[in-house]
Amino acid sequence: MDGGVAGDDGELIKLDNGMIFELSGISPMVEYSPEVIVFEQIITPAEARQLGFKRDGPVAMYKLVVGEELVDAFRLR
Repeated sequence: MDGGVAGDDGELIKLDNGMIFELSGISPMVEYSPEVIVFEQIITPAEARQLGFKRDGPVAMYKLVVGEELVDAFRLR
């Protein structure tokens, strides 16, 4: 990742490969160009409805390791 991460809830980060994520549940940090590891889990429509999603198809859930912190993330692109 090129750029810094302040650790603000709702912060947007853009990875070198073009993926853009909104971070959730992150602790305050200031880190420039941290390594980011992306974990993706596809959940079924039934599981998505149980979690409050209103979609007919499967939903991709993301967790990112940003520097040394594990955070929830929503993929925007």
